[in-house]
Amino acid sequence: MNKLKMLFSAILMLLLVITGCQQPPVIDPQKQEGEMIVSITDSVSRSILPGISMEPASYDLTGSGPNGASFTQSISSGNTAVIKSLAFGQWTVSVTAKNNDGKAIGSGNGSVLVKSNDTVSLNIIVRPFDGIGSLALSVGWPHEQIQTPQIDSTLTPLNGAARVLDFTIDGTNGSANYSANDVPAGYHTLIVKLMDNGYMTIGAVEVVRIVADETTDGSIVFDNVNQATGDINIGITPEMNDPLDVTIIGAEVTKPQNQSMSLSASVSNYTDNLVYVWYINASAVATGQAFTMGNTYAKGYYRIDVTAFTPDGKRAGSDTATVQVTDAVYGSNATLSGLTSDISTLTPVFDSTINNYAIEVDNSADSIILTGVTSDPEATISANNGVAQSLNVGVNIIVVTVTAADSTTMQNYTVSVTRKTSPVTGTLTTTTLTNTIHSVGVPGGSTDLQGREVTLSPFTMGKYEITYAQWYEVKSWATTNGYNFQNAGREGHDGTAGAVPTAASSEPVTMISWRDAIVWCNALSEKESLNPCYKTAGGVVIKDSRDVNVAVVDAAVLTLSATGYRLPTEAEWEYAASYKDGTNWTPATWASGATADYNNASATGTVAWYSSNLGSKTQPVGGKTANQLGLFDMSGNVWEWCSDWYGSITAGTPVSNPTGAGTGSYRVVRGGSWSIPALLLQVGIRTSNPPGSTGDGIGFRLSRTSY
Repeated sequence: MNKLKMLFSAILMLLLVITGCQQPPVIDPQKQEGEMIVSITDSVSRSILPGISMEPASYDLTGSGPNGASFTQSISSGNTAVIKSLAFGQWTVSVTAKNNDGKAIGSGNGSVLVKSNDTVSLNIIVRPFDGIGSLALSVGWPHEQIQTPQIDSTLTPLNGAARVLDFTIDGTNGSANYSANDVPAGYHTLIVKLMDNGYMTIGAVEVVRIVADETTDGSIVFDNVNQATGDINIGITPEMNDPLDVTIIGAEVTKPQNQSMSLSASVSNYTDNLVYVWYINASAVATGQAFTMGNTYAKGYYRIDVTAFTPDGKRAGSDTATVQVTDAVYGSNATLSGLTSDISTLTPVFDSTINNYAIEVDNSADSIILTGVTSDPEATISANNGVAQSLNVGVNIIVVTVTAADSTTMQNYTVSVTRKTSPVTGTLTTTTLTNTIHSVGVPGGSTDLQGREVTLSPFTMGKYEITYAQWYEVKSWATTNGYNFQNAGREGHDGTAGAVPTAASSEPVTMISWRDAIVWCNALSEKESLNPCYKTAGGVVIKDSRDVNVAVVDAAVLTLSATGYRLPTEAEWEYAASYKDGTNWTPATWASGATADYNNASATGTVAWYSSNLGSKTQPVGGKTANQLGLFDMSGNVWEWCSDWYGSITAGTPVSNPTGAGTGSYRVVRGGSWSIPALLLQVGIRTSNPPGSTGDGIGFRLSRTSY
């Protein structure tokens, strides 16, 4: 398969330098003159392109200034041009990029104020033109192996509905063709399934790039319906964003039927958060960077595809591998690779060579579930594995027995469970606000989050996302009591920043940064006579989120033991989003509170506002069904800031009350928003934003340590 490549966005840097006297008197600004230095940076792709070069060979610059002043300039070699004698005042500059054939391939514009004795920088990003492109596809197969061929195929943009592709089929020659001239520019996921008498024989998945006014040609050849292989050769006119270079790691040529194979995806040319989707024979089976092909697949050949997308959908890529499932292989391994409890952690930390453990639980826990995972998938575990066991006050002995695949080798793991007394968490409500904030008590416990066991103490979480009415009330008090904010906040999607609340005040506050959110939490804590959670290393309460205070606010120390309000940690957010009853948990691929995974539009739409049901804007909080804890909008409406720095998570390492990476460049956001597809509503999806960034799809909800 040919890897997709494309150009980086060409960035046109306009540096304006004005010369004059060191201390000028009052002068007619129309007589002041400045100088504009234009430098251009681009990156050349080594791509297979459709019959047009997208490499910028020249740039046409046009500028318009005060009193009809103007200039034109072309750059055909090098990367610097100097435009001199510019009049004092506001200038607007437009740039058109052309290739070697003189064809315009992209444009950009910007404006700047030219002043005396000053240097002004203007950055102009040149991007390709939006529009519609064409697509031509062909599929081939050995005609003698297929009796009644059909092609089941879809083309799906990242944000939008799937297009069903109606191929023209020539069964005699083993080929099929499709063409269209009305395909929107951008990335699309192509799924092709070769059917015979209504049954699928093999399938393939590719990422396809469509460019305005150009044709993308591609072909997929199935050499043998028992070996899922395919090729696509695509001519591309790119958007000047490099495609993702995706590689599947861990794929073996063969896999015994009774064993699992662990796979992961690696991207060599992108380091931030990505969305991954895994396919087997063109059917989506999992999301996330890692995927395990289990032991449920019959003997035969399987094509494995993985696609990767950036959260904004501007870059994508894919890779494929073919695996043959062979006869089962049995062994004598009777060890566990893991042993966990649904409500507490083992002491000592689990090790397959240790057979005796202890657990201490609260008095409120009248049962416990111990779940063991065998090192050999073919080994079996005693009937009490994964089943609730009643607990008496005091010591309870539970034995988990492992029998190897050979049915003769056995090993026991003994757990001593001590049931004790523990306080019970409740709900908390603000007392000083007209726009009351209600919270829900979240019981402490342990569960698997992001591939590791996480144990959390009880905490409370806001029942709803913070509304603009609540934000405005606290911020108004705060600004008269020593607090300062970089951003005034906005009423949902359509409001005006900092304006008095309107009839839409129950929509979530937006256009606030992580820095604004933690300063607001401190203000609410002080207003409620509580101890604020975010302080400097020296213990000073942080009260200023303005850019002049970035170094201080970004170094904020979170004190979980403080009595005040705060953002939830990432672990608290996912724990609350996934919680059902402390024994059962919402799967990572479902929206919070849903009854099926994200692909089920009915189940997802019942609990979440998102791109398919929202009408392109925020909605009043609490309009959908709550999850099992009584929390609303945990998936959809707006993304929610979490307290943590974003960082990698080490799977398999148990942790208690984690607070994320020690430092970083991005803060965690979770839950999805009104503008994104259902794929990003999954409770297991992680992503992040710079702490100073804002958006009309980002808000927050409160958390507080229980007392």
